[in-house]
Amino acid sequence: MTKLVKLTASEIQQWRQAFKNLDRDKSGSISLKELRVLCDMVGWVKTDNELEKMIKAVDENHHGEIEFEELIHAMESGFFLY
Repeated sequence: MTKLVKLTASEIQQWRQAFKNLDRDKSGSISLKELRVLCDMVGWVKTDNELEKMIKAVDENHHGEIEFEELIHAMESGFFLY
């Protein structure tokens, strides 16, 4: 992914805290179920298929979940702007 935005250290720290709060099972990654909770919280209407595609697009190590560094890379690439 190409970097479009460089997050500041403060922004990364804020996202790290949000990630920890979302990672309810404390596995170190965000599952489809946990991503569903986020979508419901912010009012995003997404099907499981759409969420699976989102995870696949940012899941750099292909283990089926989003790790913190993968989230930051996706954010810096502008993935969530579209």
